[in-house]
Amino acid sequence: MAEINIPVTIPESILDLLRGPKGDPGKPGTSGPSGSPGQDGESGSDGADGSAGTVGPAGPQGDPGPAGPQGEPGPAGADGADGRDGRDGQTCPDGYSLQAPADDPDALVCRRDGAPDPDEPGSPQAAALDPQRRLYV
Repeated sequence: MAEINIPVTIPESILDLLRGPKGDPGKPGTSGPSGSPGQDGESGSDGADGSAGTVGPAGPQGDPGPAGPQGEPGPAGADGADGRDGRDGQTCPDGYSLQAPADDPDALVCRRDGAPDPDEPGSPQAAALDPQRRLYV
């Protein structure tokens, strides 16, 4: 069987008969949902400053800054002790002297005193290498 809901208007007097006598009051119902929050109030005055906290650990070393301006020159220092006397202009050991070689008059070499002249015939140095050796083919 199918049910069909059709709105019907019933007079109030008939409804009172159908309702019967009033019963005892019911128990209070459960609270409804909370309403939306109200607007914020005005800000209060600032409170007193609190006491200082403990000092934290040191941070990492920063980058060095730019060099500052150069300072004023300091006073002159005291003179140092005198050095020992230098050698004379000769740099050759004993028994040798500075001489210009025959093939380079602008140079000086240490040559043994009393050694034979390399340009003399029969000198062991003159016989060692012929100055024209590159011309031999």
